[in-house]
Amino acid sequence: VFDLTVTNTNVAPTITNPGNQPGSEAAPFSVTVTASDPDGTTVSFVDSGTLPAWATLTDNGNDTATISGTPGYDDAGTTTVTITASDGSLTDDAVFDIVIANTNRSPAVAPIADQVTAESVALTPIAVTASDLDGTVPSLSAPSLPAWASLIDNGDGTGTITGTPGYDDAATTNVTVLAF
Repeated sequence: VFDLTVTNTNVAPTITNPGNQPGSEAAPFSVTVTASDPDGTTVSFVDSGTLPAWATLTDNGNDTATISGTPGYDDAGTTTVTITASDGSLTDDAVFDIVIANTNRSPAVAPIADQVTAESVALTPIAVTASDLDGTVPSLSAPSLPAWASLIDNGDGTGTITGTPGYDDAATTNVTVLAF
């Protein structure tokens, strides 16, 4: 008579790679990572320090983890991340890319005060300035200008409205300047 003892051999957990994950600047991002352990041990998750600064990893305590956050307007690009699943002694890694697309923001025209001129008197030139937070030089147009006025786009985000109304041009015109 004798005892035959079979000891447990720890088997590493298996993490499911979520694949490359797309996102956009200024839009909430979230992806769930899952893992399992053949020994039934609850798996824990850690980031190897590769997450972008705007993202956090939350271990949900149920063999899943969530990567979430909102990338800023300067966070477009690809970041390769490594997430590690552990059973306390053995690990498995998932390596994938978070790909954040650039979000084009609309340019803005600086406010222009109401203007007054008399018939047959040249309009004091009106300076127009536009900017684009994405660094693009905006083009200008003013489709609602009266026929006697014109907008000169300088090609650098600035322009000038000039003109001289005739004797039959007395009116108030709501002028819209567009930057694109």
